[in-house]
Amino acid sequence: TRLAASPSVLAGLQPRTLDISGSEISDLSSETGYAIESLDVRGCPLGRVHYLRRFVHLKKLVIHPGQLTQKELAMLPDWVEVTGSR
Repeated sequence: TRLAASPSVLAGLQPRTLDISGSEISDLSSETGYAIESLDVRGCPLGRVHYLRRFVHLKKLVIHPGQLTQKELAMLPDWVEVTGSR
């Protein structure tokens, strides 16, 4: 399930925080153009996470323990604080 088909449901907004925890959203690739600084994806069935690197303003990612593998976590930029990963 996607957060939105083109165009994004966030179009026209300037969100800094996005909480989609507990949802069925599995792909945020269409939202990477937004200046989102905090992203809560706890419980979301994220398929591929490589696109998270394109959230260039991301400072904080909130996940459930074990939601991402160590390899997936290593793909994130060093400046992203990941909480809930342990």
